[in-house]
Amino acid sequence: MKFLSYRLAIVLMVIALGAWWGLSSFARSIGLSSATALLGGWKPRIGDPTAFGWAAVCAYAITASLCWSCFLRVRSSKKARPRRKDTILWLALSLLFTFLCVNKQLDLQSLFTSTARVIARAQRWYSLRGIVQAWFIYSMVAIGATVMISTLFLTWKRVRDYSWVLVGTAFLVTFIVVRAASFHHVDRLIGYQLSGLKMNWILELGGIACVAFGAMRFRQRGL
Repeated sequence: MKFLSYRLAIVLMVIALGAWWGLSSFARSIGLSSATALLGGWKPRIGDPTAFGWAAVCAYAITASLCWSCFLRVRSSKKARPRRKDTILWLALSLLFTFLCVNKQLDLQSLFTSTARVIARAQRWYSLRGIVQAWFIYSMVAIGATVMISTLFLTWKRVRDYSWVLVGTAFLVTFIVVRAASFHHVDRLIGYQLSGLKMNWILELGGIACVAFGAMRFRQRGL
């Protein structure tokens, strides 16, 4: 076990060094002094220090652990032959919710925006940023559609068993795409308060709750 831990640590260190070397090379190729200059002054910080922000982090973490437990249950099942699609689905969901958990407070999208701004100015296409932003929105819509189509494909023959997971995934994908696109009238909608609760809280936590409930129901019903 210790040997595997050491080997994993070495692999992660090699990947980190390779990524840093690649970023440094790219930075020099566009006229920047170092990879640090690509960050554009960005520093790690807590993105949403409010009670809701930490509640969402906990919800993402719990749901990620539930999805991971479903993945392990499918892999180790002796009652039935593990279905490859079930394995892929629960593994993908556990990785997705782990990333969303980390991103909720690290605010990685601001890092992406800051880096893109530095690159645009260094390569002198900052005046064309409107076109790039439009293509980014199209890309986010395409990624969201791909996620939903993939989820439907993996659950096609068992839609009823995965109904809550599908609804929750649809909620979250829609919420993420809308926030990334930053449409003004939609921003006003998700900022609307209903009985003291903001609409974006309801959409985000509602999607997480649906997936978590679907995972718990899958664990109870089994394969």
